[in-house]
Amino acid sequence: MYFKLFILFFISCFIGNAQSADSLLFQLNSIENDTESVNQLYNQGFSLRNSDPDNAWIFADACYKKAIKSNNQKHLAKAYNLLGILNYKKTHYLKALQYQKKALTLNQNIHNEAGCAINLSNLGNIYSDINYFKLAESSYLKALQLNNKLGNTKEITRCLINIAALKHTQKQDDAAVLNLKQALIYANELSDYELIATCNNNIGIALTSQNQLDTALAYLQEGLKMRVLIDDEVDLANSYLNIADVLTKQKKYDEAINYISLAENSCIKYEIYDELVNLYSIKSEWFEAQGKFDSAIIYLKKHQKLKDSLITIETENTELISNEESFSNTEKEKTNYKIIALVALISLILGSIISYFIFRKK
Repeated sequence: MYFKLFILFFISCFIGNAQSADSLLFQLNSIENDTESVNQLYNQGFSLRNSDPDNAWIFADACYKKAIKSNNQKHLAKAYNLLGILNYKKTHYLKALQYQKKALTLNQNIHNEAGCAINLSNLGNIYSDINYFKLAESSYLKALQLNNKLGNTKEITRCLINIAALKHTQKQDDAAVLNLKQALIYANELSDYELIATCNNNIGIALTSQNQLDTALAYLQEGLKMRVLIDDEVDLANSYLNIADVLTKQKKYDEAINYISLAENSCIKYEIYDELVNLYSIKSEWFEAQGKFDSAIIYLKKHQKLKDSLITIETENTELISNEESFSNTEKEKTNYKIIALVALISLILGSIISYFIFRKK
């Protein structure tokens, strides 16, 4: 009896949420002012990117259609940016890159520096994930320069977090922590729980690399608390894994396996494959630390298999991106050659005309 009641309650909640999302979508689409409608659809899609990715895509698609209908470059740039973010979350790097570049071009055309800064930060994230570190750093620094010019503290904070992540990837953890602690000051001033969570989490990761485990755990737990508070379902998996990693290193195996299980549930539910790669590695280390080598090998093989499959996808993305960059450069070269040829032709014609008049005067 209780089980049936539970099922009925679950179904009613699910239907209620679906109707609520559909109702809100209808309301936002019905707003007559295009600017207000696009902004509201964008905000809703962006706010759901971590807690409800499926509905985030629905609002992003509606935002794009409304922007196309409005025939407004700023609206379209905003829609492209959101689509770029959601594709990036799905590790569809080529699509993410294309959308962010389109958004950046539109924002440059209309001199929207705030929009350009956001696009540059997002491009930096893509380049960083596919190991184009020079392009990533260049994008982040350009974004930081624009945000400093605009005095946009929130986006400055995001830039500092991004630069810190890049420093950590390059094993420069002291520099990473320095940037993150400055970002945390700004995040606290803004009372932005999402940024506070990210700063605490990333400081914990950097300190774990430096084997400062007790301090790292304190930061990671603070980050987890914030993510639970804001219902950040997708990024919870990352917090669980980082805490499990520290607890395993501290030989607190019972506590660690609880966090590993929580992370696994999130990874499977939201198809977070890059975190699942880390999970298999941490679970392998968890077994190995307790002398359970057969189980450790099983998870190490799972880790390697999934990692290899993701590397294949990433390589394909990287090659496509490289081809796109090469094509873009080739087109620029062709354009330059055309300009040079045109200048030469004009010079030749002018030279002929001048020579003709000089000859006539003689």
